[in-house]
Amino acid sequence: MIPQTKRKTRRKKAIPQFVGKAGQLALMAELAFRGYNVSMPEIDIGDDIFVINHKTNFLWRIQVKTSKPKATIGERPRTTSFQFNLKKEAIEVDNQTTNLAFVMRLQNEWKFCIFTIDQVRTYIKLGKFGTPAKNNYVIYFSWHLQDQHLSSGGGKNKLDLTEYLSEWHKRWPDLTID
Repeated sequence: MIPQTKRKTRRKKAIPQFVGKAGQLALMAELAFRGYNVSMPEIDIGDDIFVINHKTNFLWRIQVKTSKPKATIGERPRTTSFQFNLKKEAIEVDNQTTNLAFVMRLQNEWKFCIFTIDQVRTYIKLGKFGTPAKNNYVIYFSWHLQDQHLSSGGGKNKLDLTEYLSEWHKRWPDLTID
């Protein structure tokens, strides 16, 4: 009999493609639930989801970035952080129908923070979020557990993003209500 050695049990890391696809499908499910026709393009050249309002035939293009919480330190953490990598070329697109959805998995619940390309471009230029790194911007969001709000940056560059969590009714009103 071969003696067994005691192994440390480590939590397995999620494969990034699974995390990304899960966020994409969660966003698609929410939009479909609101009555929109959603699909994924066969060839991914930046757009991850197409959203169509079947009543007006208007089309939106969405690029999805998904993140799991980064490790929190301490027994009672006050914030949970999320990191997103965004290619610089993604914000160079000049298209009014393109949106960026930052999807976060927090305590078994999805959070969606959605911007237009123009909004992201403006916040990056103002230094509100996005640290340049080679061909990418690294974007950090913080979820504040006690008062349930989302922010980016710190100090004079701190930006409260909570309003972007509840913009569904402005951008994609519920089509299932007559």
